[in-house]
Amino acid sequence: RLEKTRQGVFKTIESKLAVKGKTLIRRFEDISKHLKQHQENEAAVVAMEKFKSNVIIERAHLNDGIYDTFDKVYFLINSDHISGDELIKVTKQLHSWPYLLELDMDAADNNHRRERNAMEDRLRDQRTRFESQMEYHLENIEKFMQNSKLTLYATTMADVERFEQLIEQLDEEMDDITARENMLFNFASSFDQYVQIKDDLLPYLEMWHAVNRFMTE
Repeated sequence: RLEKTRQGVFKTIESKLAVKGKTLIRRFEDISKHLKQHQENEAAVVAMEKFKSNVIIERAHLNDGIYDTFDKVYFLINSDHISGDELIKVTKQLHSWPYLLELDMDAADNNHRRERNAMEDRLRDQRTRFESQMEYHLENIEKFMQNSKLTLYATTMADVERFEQLIEQLDEEMDDITARENMLFNFASSFDQYVQIKDDLLPYLEMWHAVNRFMTE
């Protein structure tokens, strides 16, 4: 009876070790799958970098779990109390995962570095294009502010609407650029020239709206 009890205890330990090993394997598989994802935008790049940092910490805990499992499995083997093949199979799978995860981390670092570099280059190009547009817009705005006349009221109000739409579009693009810069570089361009253009133009547009209200009342 005592021997039967001992066998039952060892079988329970063996079963629990198999469950623990499978849980560790599933977590390694989940990490590996996540590391192989491609990043399509800046937010995803930043999230992946945070994930990889967390994996470095979690990997130490996973390895501790592996070592603890191996110690108990070796105890059962040395005690000749392995009753089936499942735990041995799980242990063999578990043994390879630290090395496989190291390979996945190295590959992910290389892939994600390329993805980040490509995003940074595209963002810099977009910022350069945005800034180069300012000279063109500034020239048009100066012409508008110098040449708009009450005698050209209808034409001027059409220009007012056009410039308001332009400011809205430029605001959206500037917000997009600065949001992405904050994610990738932890800073954002100030776009001083564009801000100055807005500061000069918006009060002038509002003045023409006041004229429009007077003319249509």
